[in-house]
Amino acid sequence: MSSNKQNGNDNDNDNDKCIVDHRSNSTDDEDSMNSLTPAVRNITLRSRSSSPNNLRSSQKAACRNGLKCFNSFCQYNHPSEWKACERGAKCKDFDCQANHPFDRSKRCRNGVACRRRGCEFLPPVKLSEKCRDGVECRLWHCKKWHPGNRPKDCPFGKQCYNIVCQNVHPSDRQLCPHSQECMDINCQLDHPKDRSIACKQASSYDNYFYQFLHPDDWDRCEKGSECENSMCPHSCHSLNRTLRQEQLQSSSILKSIEQRNVEREKAKLSILAAKDEFCQRLEKERVLVVTAETGSVKSTQLPQYAAEYFGGLVVCTQPRVITAMSLARRVADEYDGTSVGKSVGYRVGQSSVGRERNRVPGTDILFMTDAIFIQESQDDYQLTNVRVLIIDETHERSLNTDIVLGIAKLLLITRPTDFYVVIASATIDPGKFLEFFQQTNAHPLKVPGRIYDVSVKCIPCKDRSLLQHAVSTAQKCMIIVTGTHCALSLEEQDRVLQFDEGSDDVRRMVVFCTNIAETSLTITNTSLVIDSGLVKQPRFDLENRLTLIETVQISRSSADQRKGRAGRTAQGHCVRLYYENDLTRPDIEPEILRCSLDRAVLQLMYLELNPREFPLIDQPEKVVIEASFELLKDLSCTDDEDIISKKGKLFAKLGRDPRYCAFLLDTYLEHTDILKLVVTIVAILVAPGSLFLVGGLTDEEKKIVQNRIADGAKKHDSDLFYFVSIYENWHIDGALDP
Repeated sequence: MSSNKQNGNDNDNDNDKCIVDHRSNSTDDEDSMNSLTPAVRNITLRSRSSSPNNLRSSQKAACRNGLKCFNSFCQYNHPSEWKACERGAKCKDFDCQANHPFDRSKRCRNGVACRRRGCEFLPPVKLSEKCRDGVECRLWHCKKWHPGNRPKDCPFGKQCYNIVCQNVHPSDRQLCPHSQECMDINCQLDHPKDRSIACKQASSYDNYFYQFLHPDDWDRCEKGSECENSMCPHSCHSLNRTLRQEQLQSSSILKSIEQRNVEREKAKLSILAAKDEFCQRLEKERVLVVTAETGSVKSTQLPQYAAEYFGGLVVCTQPRVITAMSLARRVADEYDGTSVGKSVGYRVGQSSVGRERNRVPGTDILFMTDAIFIQESQDDYQLTNVRVLIIDETHERSLNTDIVLGIAKLLLITRPTDFYVVIASATIDPGKFLEFFQQTNAHPLKVPGRIYDVSVKCIPCKDRSLLQHAVSTAQKCMIIVTGTHCALSLEEQDRVLQFDEGSDDVRRMVVFCTNIAETSLTITNTSLVIDSGLVKQPRFDLENRLTLIETVQISRSSADQRKGRAGRTAQGHCVRLYYENDLTRPDIEPEILRCSLDRAVLQLMYLELNPREFPLIDQPEKVVIEASFELLKDLSCTDDEDIISKKGKLFAKLGRDPRYCAFLLDTYLEHTDILKLVVTIVAILVAPGSLFLVGGLTDEEKKIVQNRIADGAKKHDSDLFYFVSIYENWHIDGALDP
């Protein structure tokens, strides 16, 4: 199974989503896109003759059945007067004027005058049985008869919190238009249960980045980190603002090292026994490979140990945004006893407007995505503020992780006395990494992990009843599949991670996820994992310069990681929908051997490094690297001597695939009248997930939606133009103040 799109190379994203590797869930990419142009609405779409070659037409062939086609979901073209009933042979509407299959019951010719008992023909509805409001009826559980196009009763009833739901709801449902985003602590309308709860410290809390609800008198300065008024009367500011003496005094409320050690002893963490060895060996050897079993909580503990022992700034890189943010919040609570923004912070994107969610400062520990770490190094090649670099989840072998490993190796040479590197993972071949860092005489630090056993059962089938049975018997279940089940916003992902907070242990949660949940990400009290054994990963076609998405069998290391999601707090279970001998690969294939290197080569050149000589743990084929050099030269990112140009530096700062950057820049300079259209198209291409993600519907309702999508595509000369129209309509419908 494969699909393809124009290649990019943004690896912040998960490799298994049904998208190519140029898409990213990191909001820093959105900032660089939005900064190019303000919103403009009415754009005249070009005709097919002037469309770019890569914009494929959505025109379909004519249906051979013509007006006699009774399939309402038929994807082919029909005459304008064609109208097939969506209910088909099951339609019981006597007055329905649409086309029906021949096996549908015929209408009774006697109509209301029929007196025949058990008449096999379709009778008309009696006047007394019809609802006088017809399709306009919005009475919950109305017992009268309605036409088929009347909205159905919502299965969630009053508990439906979808503000755009068109179904019928109880009259006492008073839904807040802001849904879970409502920040009014006194709002009496209905909200989802996962809406932020009220802050216990109310208006007295001084953390600018706290996300709980506060009363109206919570005195937060709107200027945040940009406030320069030393006499500012507001009590709450962003913590990366210049600290004053009175702010320094507030640090006394944070936990001490002694308090942390007492809490660690009470928690009985297995990794605590390795703390002293970890710190002493890292100081002596400067490079330390840590192999920690799943459940060892290495991702939360190692940064704390390093910060306490070495001082300075400890940076821990993660492959994904959600992992970096969730770990930062967990460590902040353990290290400081408060939320992020003081000793512990994170950087997962460029600066943003509003809550500054992408860059929260931390004086001791910073969690970063590996992509952001590379961007940060563009401004400070020597990373002078970083004392310890922890490269976590290295077994995933993403392109960005391999580049971070190469940067770390070079920094160990240029900073021989004050820089330390930790390579950590639960499932890696330590010898390969030790050889890369020329530590062949060293040995890895092995840390014990899981306390509770996880039983494994192989059932090589995908029977839906199996999944339903698994869900019904588990307190909290994680089902790992391929596809776009993880296409949630950061806020929605946060609510999944914080599901147990304030819970009464009555609700059960079933999590459908991709390999985003294989590593680091821990959902508390997960008792059952159902593993499909599949993953979607990109593979670059050099000849056509396209990225193909392939569905492949996972490696054994990935299977072990997935199993490790259960058994954290009690005995767990793992159901594998495949045989053990299906796992033919021991480790994940490095992404650098199967992806485009266009953006990576440009980033290395911006760092004043030679991509041909840059140290990589697995070297890609030379033909792939040379193809990237040729492309960058064609885009005027480099000159004939392979020296990066001003345009190349601009593209490196934008952080997008070079071809998309060129598309945007050329439009900005020469075709400003279609700039908004081009920006929207590029944003759609690089956005994670699909515009047509359909969830929470029955199979019949999904088919209706798919049919409507196909009909809409016929009205446009290009799929991309159709996507733009969908985005524009969504933008209009979603505006609170149109």
